[in-house]
Amino acid sequence: MFLIETRIEGKIAILPVNDRLDTVTASEFERSITEATAGDISSLVLNFENLNYISSAG
Repeated sequence: MFLIETRIEGKIAILPVNDRLDTVTASEFERSITEATAGDISSLVLNFENLNYISSAG
């Protein structure tokens, strides 16, 4: 299951992306970014430390 638990620190949104990023998880990833940046956020950090696979399709 693809799950992003966004953390907000001041005006910074931090999104740890885990496991896989592919055509199955892309819409959830996009939704997470949209929600994280909807408020008073000036910076977005994408943490790919635990990302095991990213698709190059598309």
